[in-house]
Amino acid sequence: NSWSCDVNLYLDTCPDPYGKKVRYDYALRAVAHGQNPTTAIVNMRLKLPLRILGSLLFIGGILLRFLGYYIHKRERIRGNGGGLRGILRVLSDDNEAYRKKLAERRLEAQMLAAQNIHKSVDKTENKKHKKKTSPKKSKREGKREGRREGKRESRREGKRDKKT
Repeated sequence: NSWSCDVNLYLDTCPDPYGKKVRYDYALRAVAHGQNPTTAIVNMRLKLPLRILGSLLFIGGILLRFLGYYIHKRERIRGNGGGLRGILRVLSDDNEAYRKKLAERRLEAQMLAAQNIHKSVDKTENKKHKKKTSPKKSKREGKREGRREGKRESRREGKRDKKT
């Protein structure tokens, strides 16, 4: 094992039978790019165990999902021949039922969209043919206008009084 051998420069000729230099090379590159050296070493050491753990948890989740499906549908599975044959038939039936349900939902959504388009077209046509009327003022706006007019009149009277 030569300490002067660089794994990146001499890929095949560098003696690294246990892969230690490659692992530490990652840590050195991480430190060179500003990462914490302790974190880089811990990351280097935990990479493989965490990948294995993640894979095991993923496979365990799939198995639990399958087990729950089997427990939930076991009567139907037994009625369809049991074993693998029954499971495959029930899965096929459930898949077919799901596709039909999805197609029905899609059709309903298309029909609703078509109805909404017709309604919006009707509304725009009604707006074109409607007479334009002045908008009604709310009570608050009417009060504001009355106050403004009253202030204007009182100002005018005040100016008139000053002139005389």
